[in-house]
Amino acid sequence: MTLIDTKECAKLLKTDERTLAVWRCTKKVNIPYIKIGSKVLYDLDDLHAFLSQHKVNLEDFNSD
Repeated sequence: MTLIDTKECAKLLKTDERTLAVWRCTKKVNIPYIKIGSKVLYDLDDLHAFLSQHKVNLEDFNSD
């Protein structure tokens, strides 16, 4: 298990740390995280799985 902090997660997802905070609070986007005290950590494997789940394949848009 490789854990990264919110700053590194935001960089990986090309988003803002505040956006991640909103997603956590509103549960708008379900990215698993670990909370220890006030520290929020993300498992790199979970982030890769999240990205794979949201991958859009162009074949999905082609209709024959």
